Amino acid sequence: MTVTQLEKDITNQWAELCPVAGYTSGWPQNKDIAHLFIPTTDAVHEANAKIGALRKRLSEISDADLRTTADKQLTLLATQLAWPQPGAAVQDCGDGAFYIKLLNTEFGRPDPKGWLPGFLDSAAKKIDFETDRLTKIPLDVTHRRQCLTAAAYCDATMRILEKDHSAKIDTVLKKLDHFKQTVDGSFKGLDADDIPTVIHVLREHTVAPTYTDGYPQLLADLYDFAPSAADLDTTATTWLGQDLTIVKALAAELASLLKLPRGSSVGEVWAEAGRKWPVGATSVKDAAKTCANFADTYLLEVPDGLSLSPTPPFLVPMITGGQDIAVDFLTAKPQSCLYYTEDKTSALLTMLNVVVHEYSHGINFVLSAQRAGSPLLNLAGPMQVPLTEGQAFWREWDFWHAAADIVGHSGLTDTQHRYLNLYGQTTCQQSQAIRAAQLETYIWRVVRHLRAMCDVEVNMGWRTFVDFLDQASEQTGLTEEFLFGECFTFLAQPGYAPAYAIDGIRYGQLQQHAVAKAGAVKDFNTKASALGFYPWTICDRKLQT
Repeated sequence: MTVTQLEKDITNQWAELCPVAGYTSGWPQNKDIAHLFIPTTDAVHEANAKIGALRKRLSEISDADLRTTADKQLTLLATQLAWPQPGAAVQDCGDGAFYIKLLNTEFGRPDPKGWLPGFLDSAAKKIDFETDRLTKIPLDVTHRRQCLTAAAYCDATMRILEKDHSAKIDTVLKKLDHFKQTVDGSFKGLDADDIPTVIHVLREHTVAPTYTDGYPQLLADLYDFAPSAADLDTTATTWLGQDLTIVKALAAELASLLKLPRGSSVGEVWAEAGRKWPVGATSVKDAAKTCANFADTYLLEVPDGLSLSPTPPFLVPMITGGQDIAVDFLTAKPQSCLYYTEDKTSALLTMLNVVVHEYSHGINFVLSAQRAGSPLLNLAGPMQVPLTEGQAFWREWDFWHAAADIVGHSGLTDTQHRYLNLYGQTTCQQSQAIRAAQLETYIWRVVRHLRAMCDVEVNMGWRTFVDFLDQASEQTGLTEEFLFGECFTFLAQPGYAPAYAIDGIRYGQLQQHAVAKAGAVKDFNTKASALGFYPWTICDRKLQT
C-alpha cells in the first residue's frame, strides 16, 4: 500500500496535538517532546482550521475504508479538542515524563538532556493552564477525585526524571501542588490512598447525578458506536445477568471444594481460590513464554518484536501486575514489551489472566504496525480501543476454554502438556484449577459489563457513582473497594469502558462464527490482529468476510 501525502499530513497533525504519543511512536516529526500542546483558545482555533483543511483533501485517498478512517481520525481529534476531560492535561504531562524515562533507559532512545528543560517548562505551563481552566467550570466531587488521581500520577512520574534539572522539576511539582489545592477544595480525605476513606468522602459530598457534556455523542465520535447509550446499557445489563448467573454457580461449587462456609460471597470464594492456587514456583516469565508458545501454535500468530521484562524499579509504583507498552509503532521495527511485577500478583490464575490479556495487546500492536500499511491505521488513541481491548477481553476466554477442551485427553502435544502443567501436575489438579480459572475469567467479564454500565449511567446523569457502586457490590458479591478500583479510573475516559466490553463480546461472536464456517481460530485471530485500527464498524464488517 502506497502511503499518500494526506495520510502523512493527518499523522503529522495527530503528532502535533498528541506529542507524547507521537514521540513514543517513532514518527519522524517527533524527535523529542520539548513542547506539549496547550489548548489555548488560539491554539484550538488554529488546530481546528488545520483539521478542516485536511478534511477538504479526503478525495486524495482512493480506498473507501481508509478514506473513512482518515475522516474519522480528524473527527476524533476535533472531538478531543472540543471536550477536554477534567485533569487530562495533567495526565498528559505525567505520560510525557513516564515515556521520556522509559524510552531512554529501556529502549535506547537518545539522552533527552538537551530538550528536557523545554519539556519541563511546557509541562509547568500546561498544568497552570489546566488549573485556571478548572476554576471556570463546574466540578463535582467525582471530577475532583479524577483530577487528584491524575495529579498523583504526574507527581510520581516527574520524580523519576534525571535530577540534573531538579530546579525545573521542583517548579512543576509546585504547579502540581497548586493544582491539587485548587481541585481538592474542602473535601478532606478526597486525595487519600485508602479507598474506603475516598468512598466515604464521595458518598458524603455527592449531591446528585451529573450529566457529562458531550455524552453520548462522544461514544460515536471517539469509539464509533452505532447503538444509543440506552441500548448499550441494556446490552451490558443483559450480559451482566447472564454471566453473573454463571459466576454465582461456579462460586457455590468452588466454595465446597475450598471448604468455605455455605453462602460465602463471590469475593470470598475468589480470594480463597487465589490462596489455593498461588503463583508459587511458576514465574511470570515462564508462564508468559508457555502461553506465548501455546498461542503461536493454536490461537494466533506471535510476531517478532515482542519482549518480556521485569518492571524496572523506578516504574513499579506506576505499573500493576503487568502492562504491555508498545513503542516505535509508526516505524519499520515496532516493539512491544510486557512488563511484569512479580510481587504484585500472588494468585496464579489472576497472573495468567493478566499475562494473556496484556500479551494480546502486544501482538495486536506489533502485527498491525507490521502489516496494516497506513500510519492512519496505527495511531494511538480511542480508535484502537474497540479492536485491541475487544481481542484482549476475548483472549482470556480463549485460553481458559482451550485448557478446558484438552484437560484429561490423551495424545496431547508437548506444547499442550506444558500449558496444562501451569494448572497442576495431575489431571485432577488441572481440572480443579481450570474450573477456578473459569471463575476468574467470568468474574472479569462481569467487571467489564459493570464498567460499561457505570460509564453510561454515570455520564448520562442517571445515577451517581456511589449509588452505582452500592448496587454493583450488592448484586455481585464483590467488595466496594475492588469495584471502585476497577470502575472509577475509566470515568476519566467516557466511552472507553463500553467499547472495551461491548465490542469484546462482539469480537467473540465474530470469532465463533468464523470458526464454525472455516474451523481456523488461529487464522481469524491473526487476521484481526494484523487488520489495523479502522473505525469499529469497518473492523466488524471486515471480520465477517
